[in-house]
Amino acid sequence: MKNILQSLKEKVSCGDITITEAAIMLHDAGWTNFIDVEKTKYLLGLKTQQTK
Repeated sequence: MKNILQSLKEKVSCGDITITEAAIMLHDAGWTNFIDVEKTKYLLGLKTQQTK
């Protein structure tokens, strides 16, 4: 069974949803405190998070 991160990564990768829509879904599910596209990319493994 897929978890939310695996499911969203698959949907974003095949173009069913945008990364912004995935960020909203993660926020609604309580994974993030606000709609954070960069954090969503990191959580889904679509981009590495860089330190500032």
